[in-house]
Amino acid sequence: MPKNSALTKETSILIVGAGVFGLSTALHLSRTGYKEITVIDPHPVPSPLSAATDINKIIRTEYHIPLYGGLAREAYTAWNNDPLFKPHFHKVGWFTGAAGDDTRGHEIVAKIWANIRADGVKTNAKQIKCGADLKKIVTQTSGSVKLDDWIGIFNPEAGWAHSGNALISVANELKSRGVRFIHGNDGTFESLHQNAQGEVDGIRAASGRHIPSERVVLAMGASTGSRIGVNDMLRAYGYALAMIQLEPQEAFLYKDMPCLHSKTHGYIFEPSVDGRLKFALPGRYAWYGKSNVSRPEALVSSYNNLPPECIAEMRELLATFLPHLADRPFCYSQLCWDADSSDDNFLITFRPDSNKVLMATGGSYHGFKFFPTIGRHVVAALEGKLSEEASKAWKWRPEIAGTYKTRGAGETRVLERHGKVQTETSRSSRL
Repeated sequence: MPKNSALTKETSILIVGAGVFGLSTALHLSRTGYKEITVIDPHPVPSPLSAATDINKIIRTEYHIPLYGGLAREAYTAWNNDPLFKPHFHKVGWFTGAAGDDTRGHEIVAKIWANIRADGVKTNAKQIKCGADLKKIVTQTSGSVKLDDWIGIFNPEAGWAHSGNALISVANELKSRGVRFIHGNDGTFESLHQNAQGEVDGIRAASGRHIPSERVVLAMGASTGSRIGVNDMLRAYGYALAMIQLEPQEAFLYKDMPCLHSKTHGYIFEPSVDGRLKFALPGRYAWYGKSNVSRPEALVSSYNNLPPECIAEMRELLATFLPHLADRPFCYSQLCWDADSSDDNFLITFRPDSNKVLMATGGSYHGFKFFPTIGRHVVAALEGKLSEEASKAWKWRPEIAGTYKTRGAGETRVLERHGKVQTETSRSSRL
């Protein structure tokens, strides 16, 4: 294969990873006419290796970084109009805010509001100047005294999407378009494969099989840093989430409840159709094991094994917004792993050692909302057409390595296991 072979619609493209970045890239390659597309992942979609394999993720457009504000509005249009994504979007609204003594939270809210006003885009978002205003909008929070001094922003146009089902829909669409999927050992990335001239010509799978391809897109999410060198530009971090099982009668009381969010406390969703109310913490955990590279603690996300301190923090989150649920036992808990960058920017760029290998990862726990459209920008990067703004933000940037201390005191912690963590079990009916 010539070193600088031109990219054509017949160029074979292999995508490693069937999560948000991988599936979205395959979708936009197919929609723009590329014909030779293969996606590999150890597991069928929805892969347990994907941070998006979940029941809900927040869909919003408010960012204090203009690049992501524009990308979020682009994706939001697709969530509202693209037949592939629209069925999974629930426009229940979104509140983000901070307590009266939360200086950092106030700064973030102020930045978001300033950007909303500055970008000139019509919006129905409004400021929440006290807890009483929030309680009128989100009536389920009316029993909380801890919200009295809160301020924030409420956007009735935002909401959440069923992320796991969205992954499945896109995978099914890709299969109908002729995109090939490979799973199992053949679908497990082991290393890049080079030909006799030292040029990348595909990957070697865990089975030993060489899967040839003229271009390789590495979209491995949390597994990235432990599978291929990224010079500590990305780290695998786990976020703690849990669920409470509500009875049908009480779940009805929370139907269409807006998403509740605090950079300091975490976030809460309305119950799923089967009555599971999910909530999660903002802090993140690194796990090093016996290496110096943070990686997912297990081959799949760590279920029902939260660090002990998470239980108390989750109860405080519930006590702040929904105090009447603060003492409920959890029916499910999980550490959800993603590839995280210290500056929250994605990594969408060719590797410096090969013009055949494109990185497409670094979701940093805000990537899912861009699922409908991020693949369009990955394709642009493959074609050398990525915007200057995005190219600068998503470039190969070793200067950010080791700067995770900027996350703030206590926000990043190292996970250490000292015996099995006791988990809570589902309660019996209280109605």
